[in-house]
Amino acid sequence: MTGFVKDNQRPLTTVGLLIAALVSLRVLVAVLEVLNGIPLVQPTFEIVGMAYSGWFIYRYLLSAATRKELSVKVEEIKEQITGNHSPKP
Repeated sequence: MTGFVKDNQRPLTTVGLLIAALVSLRVLVAVLEVLNGIPLVQPTFEIVGMAYSGWFIYRYLLSAATRKELSVKVEEIKEQITGNHSPKP
């Protein structure tokens, strides 16, 4: 049995992480459904979401320089998650 686990450690880890992500997502959806049942919480969430979306568009998407900055940040996060460090030009 340990040979199987040792040989398939990466796929088993991936499957475990996917299952954990799905369970976490389901719990999050259940919590948000409960919160949306409380008066004034749903409209507040919507206002906060619209405000954040507006800020994000203003901050990162309106000019080419800030889009480049966002692209660099996204690439850095990808490198941190995957562990792939590509050389910088």
